[in-house]
Formats: sequence, structure tokens, C-alpha cells
Amino acid sequence: MSQLSYTATEDLSQKEWDTIIGTNLTGTFLACKHVGKAMITGGGGSIINIATTAGITGVPRAPAYCASKAGVILLTKSLALEWARHQIRVNAVAPHYLETPLTEELRASGKVYHSLLKQIPMGRFGKPSEIVGAVLMLASQAGSYMTGTVTVADGGYLAQ
Repeated sequence: MSQLSYTATEDLSQKEWDTIIGTNLTGTFLACKHVGKAMITGGGGSIINIATTAGITGVPRAPAYCASKAGVILLTKSLALEWARHQIRVNAVAPHYLETPLTEELRASGKVYHSLLKQIPMGRFGKPSEIVGAVLMLASQAGSYMTGTVTVADGGYLAQ
């Protein structure tokens, strides 16, 4: 599971930083490394990493989370360039706020929640099921000429 903390940067401990980077970035790296190795010998495949818009734009009080997800985006691009010759496509999906346990605290805080909703043109958090289509497209023949891309599913947030 992805790690997020809304701790002010000046109060963020090294341990918390390491945990978030370790889970989100190192975990993704290790999964890609081992799956990619099997795909190289197996003749190719598709890897889809989960990033977030916070890895593109940043979020206050979440430096480790944003840095880790930005790292996932650049890891995705780097692996796409390295493994394209092995017929391995590496892409990422970057959702904005979704209705998951990770955003439960935000949704429970009426003031914060309504402030965030105002920033999303569609006026709501997405549902995890709404990310499935992007993942399926990238994994399927429909995405066969796509590698190194970041498909954003954000309710229009980045269109502003």
C-alpha cells in the first residue's frame, strides 16, 4: 500500500521519509526489477506503475510522498527506454484523489474535503474502479505502441 503523511517538512523524521520512499519508490523499483528480468527472458510484456498527480504538481506537507511518486514517474520512463528493445512496455497511471483508505482522513474533514473538491473540475474524488480502464488499455493490445507514458486520471485537475 502506498504511504502518505501530511507532516510539515520541518517536522518530518528521517525514519518517516525512509519509510515512504522505501514503500512507494524502492518497492516499485524492486517489483519492476524482478518482473522485468522475467519479461526479458520471457519475450516481453507490459508493466504499469501507479503514480499520482502529486508526483507531477506537488502537495503541501507531503514532500516524501510527492518525491517518491515523482521518482516512480521517472523510473517508469527510464525503464521504458531501457527495456523497449526487449519488447517490454513500461507505463504509469497517475490518478488524482481517489476514494481509498489513503484519503479517508481528508474526506472526513469537511473543510479540507470541500476545499479539495473545488480544485477538481468534476467536483468529486475518483473511485478506484475508474482507474481500471486506463490500466487495462495500457496492458492490452490497444496500448501496444505506448511506453514511457503517464496516463492521468484526475477529474480535470491538471487541465486547469
